[in-house]
Amino acid sequence: MPKRLQSRILKMIGYPYINMEVTIKNALLMLENAGFRLEETVKVYHLGIMKFLPQAPAYILIARKIMQNS
Repeated sequence: MPKRLQSRILKMIGYPYINMEVTIKNALLMLENAGFRLEETVKVYHLGIMKFLPQAPAYILIARKIMQNS
């Protein structure tokens, strides 16, 4: 979806500050660089009909901090 259209839709629904440029790949890389390991990925569908989309509209990433042995 074009950025301009995304921006207009997010403003209309009351979420003008959401960063749509963060990708799952970038989020996973940030977690890894911060010392976390991905435990689970949960797909979030705000409406049942959205399950027919090729990708979920949102994800919850559950990660665990990797403990270093001293």
